[in-house]
Amino acid sequence: CCKMMIVAVLCLLLSGTMPALAVNGSAELEARSAYVWRGITRTQGVVVDPYINVKMGGFTFGFWGNVNLEDYNKIDKQGLFTETDITLSYDIDVDTAIIGLGYTEYQYTVDREDTREVSASMRGPVFHDNLFAGIKVYYDLGAIKDYYAAVSLDYEFKIADSLKGDAGASAGYIGEDMSVNDQGGLNDYSFFLAVNYNVDSGLEMGGKIVFTDSLDSDVLPDQPVEFFLCLSVVKKF
Repeated sequence: CCKMMIVAVLCLLLSGTMPALAVNGSAELEARSAYVWRGITRTQGVVVDPYINVKMGGFTFGFWGNVNLEDYNKIDKQGLFTETDITLSYDIDVDTAIIGLGYTEYQYTVDREDTREVSASMRGPVFHDNLFAGIKVYYDLGAIKDYYAAVSLDYEFKIADSLKGDAGASAGYIGEDMSVNDQGGLNDYSFFLAVNYNVDSGLEMGGKIVFTDSLDSDVLPDQPVEFFLCLSVVKKF
């Protein structure tokens, strides 16, 4: 609750000091059959992830939380969230591409040490207006002090007037200090297929299936979760 109040206060302060810029954003609730992060299975059971972001000009301020439903009784004394991520990012439009700069605070209630990351990314269309390629590099400034980089390719397509699809793939490379096995190299890859239904002008519902696996078992050993499902509801404002 305290973190949500901080988010709300910061948003109000920004909107008061920068009245000339339009403010918009979205609130999302996503349920997943497992929590997989950079190829690593964090939670094998069902998780629920609330997310809110507020955009002003090129800036985006976001709050993301992870709730582990299956193990909640074991950790409820620590609070509702097993993990919270607080982010601040800035996007720059360059022709048809978008360059992004970001900062993230990772806060954990169990098993992991709090840390922070900076990131840089670029994403834009290639060969076709609906085909997008991207690259993103993260550097941990806190507990780990190492990097992770990922490349992605995805294709957006229309199924019906209010129904859209997205199919894509990604691959990651990790530094040795961030690696599960303390060995840097090719870490993980994934494929996904998603659909998104526009209920009305401000409400969307979506579903996604993801397959993920290790690229090199010496870097990332085989994980218990390879397939997982996601369902989401998004309200834009």
